[in-house]
Amino acid sequence: MKIQFFDSQNGKFSNILRFHWMERGHEVRYTPLWDPRLCEDVDMIFFDWADTSIQRASDPNDRFYSELKCGFPKARIVCRCHDIDMWCHNLRGIQPNFIDDLIFVAKHTARIANEREEDKAKRVHIIPHGIDLGKYTYRESPKTKKIAWVGRYDANKNFYKALDILMELPRDYELHACGRRQLANWEEAYFDDRVARNGLKVFYYEDLPDMNAWLEDKEFYLLTSGKEAFSYSTAEAMAKGIKPIIHHFYAANEIYPEKYIFDKNSDAVKMILSEEYNSKEYREFIEKNYSLDKFFEAYDRILGT
Repeated sequence: MKIQFFDSQNGKFSNILRFHWMERGHEVRYTPLWDPRLCEDVDMIFFDWADTSIQRASDPNDRFYSELKCGFPKARIVCRCHDIDMWCHNLRGIQPNFIDDLIFVAKHTARIANEREEDKAKRVHIIPHGIDLGKYTYRESPKTKKIAWVGRYDANKNFYKALDILMELPRDYELHACGRRQLANWEEAYFDDRVARNGLKVFYYEDLPDMNAWLEDKEFYLLTSGKEAFSYSTAEAMAKGIKPIIHHFYAANEIYPEKYIFDKNSDAVKMILSEEYNSKEYREFIEKNYSLDKFFEAYDRILGT
């Protein structure tokens, strides 16, 4: 089968699926942005993100078609809608019934799209992300008092909350934050001053090539986001046997067990200080619910292989 991928995020989530189908013997091509010239001889077009590419592709009056003298796509259309697509109403920009198979990565994103009547496709699927367990070596708690945090330093990922929680812990606990510090000048000064004044132990990392190695000595994984569709980094940490401390973002309890979730900062502190720690349980939860095998099986069914 000939498959064309369009993914403006450079394969952030689609690479693993593309490589899987290539290994299965399919001819798979990729480019970041929509180009109808690449679709005239393919069997399936896969849009990862409900962004401008599929919005333009769905409009037969788009100037791209007339300027390039290309016909409207006849191939099967598949689109994966991520949570930011749903929150930003990106599906509204796609012509009704253009999509053959619309994929949501979480139940709550599919539910909201349905309530808004934005899920106008021939077929709708819910397929959570999968974790490659072979990439994450399991180990028992290292008892290091090191807390991992991953994300952008923005309102959604909520680094403020991470510092609030660290403030309430004994000073021998360490926060290890991975992500680019693309902050306003005043935020940079605020964070650094707060850490210094209160004797907090905070360590920053950027663009780690090997998340498995970086997580090796971490005892806890702290998620402070207000919005997630899955939280890949949380699942990665659990796959290593790390205890998750998950802020109750919308629908968090539909993805992870209640016992790993907190609302109040004081509850997060209690979870970190608690003697309850079960590395095997965290790993097995990912194996049972979010394995890469289940992920591939679901997508292979859509492909019809």
